[in-house]
Amino acid sequence: MQNLTKWAFGSLLVCSGVWATSQSTPLTEWVQEQDSAQTTELVAVVPAQQSSAIQSLEDAIEETRFNAQNRVHSLRLKRIIYYLSEAREFEQRNWQFNRDDSLERANAILLHHRMKTGQGHAL
Repeated sequence: MQNLTKWAFGSLLVCSGVWATSQSTPLTEWVQEQDSAQTTELVAVVPAQQSSAIQSLEDAIEETRFNAQNRVHSLRLKRIIYYLSEAREFEQRNWQFNRDDSLERANAILLHHRMKTGQGHAL
């Protein structure tokens, strides 16, 4: 009886795994769709009142070239946008230390990207 239960459970698990992978989109495609939608949303959302540090970082990002076909460039841009959105949230909550930390991280990534791509290093 115990062997029958193991066999039934194992075959049910395998069949459900095969069914789930055939019915859904691949995980990598889903993640890419979510990332592109989130990036578009984060860039589109601009609060009415921002500090000059956030504004200067946004200006620096606009001046920097990112190759969309290069995976490393797109990952760097996503991380910069993530830290920028965190800084905006901290700004709204008036958490200055956390905002400054997020801005430093985003600036460090941007500086690294500029140095690696030969776009200069002065921000």
